[in-house]
Amino acid sequence: MACPDDGGPVQTSVRVPDDPLSVHIGRVANSLYPATLPGPEEDLNLISIYYSQHYAAQRPAQTIVKLPHHLAASEIVQLAADLMKLVRMYHHCSTAYPATHGDFQHFLAAVFFRWQSDRPIGEKPVLQDPSFDDRALHVGYLKYDLEPVAGLGADGLKNRHEDDKAYVYVYFDYQTRKANVVWKDANCLDIRQDDVSLIRPFRCLDDRITVLFKNYEQCERIRIMDHNWELAIWSAREKIKRFAETGVTTNVANNWPDRLETEDMEPWITVARLFELFEPNLV
Repeated sequence: MACPDDGGPVQTSVRVPDDPLSVHIGRVANSLYPATLPGPEEDLNLISIYYSQHYAAQRPAQTIVKLPHHLAASEIVQLAADLMKLVRMYHHCSTAYPATHGDFQHFLAAVFFRWQSDRPIGEKPVLQDPSFDDRALHVGYLKYDLEPVAGLGADGLKNRHEDDKAYVYVYFDYQTRKANVVWKDANCLDIRQDDVSLIRPFRCLDDRITVLFKNYEQCERIRIMDHNWELAIWSAREKIKRFAETGVTTNVANNWPDRLETEDMEPWITVARLFELFEPNLV
């Protein structure tokens, strides 16, 4: 991803899951956008949150927090810290793509969507393992039936018959620091290159590797950033529950918080950076 200095296209600051629910949340965020904040395209400026006077001046303890404006500015900026950290994990040049006020209002709408402070937040999100398709590329078909394997269907040949799909697959050996590309059937079992009849686009090694790692990078980016989005929402809700219990005085509402705490998020590593960390072992 290019920084603006490189002449690359303008990018959005935050990856928001692309589904109908997220689109609906975006509409909610637009409808509730505070009139006293800078425009949604403006860089997120935490001081302007205080100047907006949109947020609560005080709140008794044990008050249910149902909407963002029930929080004080000193509490809201602590939620902004989660979003700003998310952006830093997302972009290798984070200063070029700062979070915007629009990003933050969308984030707040997601935090409060069908949730308020007297409801549970669930377990802390755990990063899901990558799927086979995240690491694999279909490059051809089996030339013949392979040896049967116990447990793979009645004949032991599930996904191992002639003309079944064959793949190249990338995995990382953290002991040897190698990025290994190997041949697999659809069961993720090892096969040999000689077992495979390659389809025309992938008869060249360079073409196979280029498309394989492009697919890997796209899938990894989505996997990591969807997890970090869920983690940021969980972290914000955890803070809101604490804020609701303790309440906020006028003095605290107007002051800068002592510290901005965030959860540890997963880094997203580009393929270029990956090959700096791992030696390629290609087929």
